[in-house]
Amino acid sequence: MAHVSTATNYTPDNAPNIDSNSTIISTAGQRVSLRTKSIPRYLDKFYCGATSSIPSSSTTSYPIHLFLSYQKCSPNHVFFCHNISAQVEPSSFKEASKFKFWQQAMNAELDALERNKTWTMVNLPAGKKTISCRWVYRIKHKADGSIDRYKARLVARGFTQTEGLDYYETFSPVVKITIVRLVLAIAAANQWFLHQLDVDNAFLHDDLTEEIYMKLPPGLSPSNPNLV
Repeated sequence: MAHVSTATNYTPDNAPNIDSNSTIISTAGQRVSLRTKSIPRYLDKFYCGATSSIPSSSTTSYPIHLFLSYQKCSPNHVFFCHNISAQVEPSSFKEASKFKFWQQAMNAELDALERNKTWTMVNLPAGKKTISCRWVYRIKHKADGSIDRYKARLVARGFTQTEGLDYYETFSPVVKITIVRLVLAIAAANQWFLHQLDVDNAFLHDDLTEEIYMKLPPGLSPSNPNLV
């Protein structure tokens, strides 16, 4: 609760009583609180010592440092964890455009979209609405934690569409975890070798029958600004 006081000329007779345990002091006209800071109550069951300068509360039921440790992990795994934690993925085009490797990743994505003839730039027809898009950035790591490549994906914000009006079904070329477990179990039982591969732009491997008008992505500047 905020406390607002008016200016008062105190004399020894009418001065307020302030005990030695008062939590408010005044320095050069500025009120400074000496109250002991503590972690919010809703974080009592979480270990926040690594992310906060405030000492961890002793009432934490299950502090994570008592159950999670890297002491029994191999040096390669510790190195991997440190590497993936040290890299920060940008959250916006403005942030990513400052780095050359992210610029190259975005150009590679646009080139792939052009090769697959994903879109055709046209003027927006009358009565049609456009949907926006955004860039999603991911850092791909190798088994040792070193950076394999920088991946930029352009995604349309299809959540602004209405099912049954703008589209009737969705397509997602993502394998289910049950299939992955089945393949791993069969390979382990037969002592097979497993090889992993990555399919670039896998979401483009389907035919789209509906007409979708999307705003041009950030970073793409056509000659005609009215094109979509």
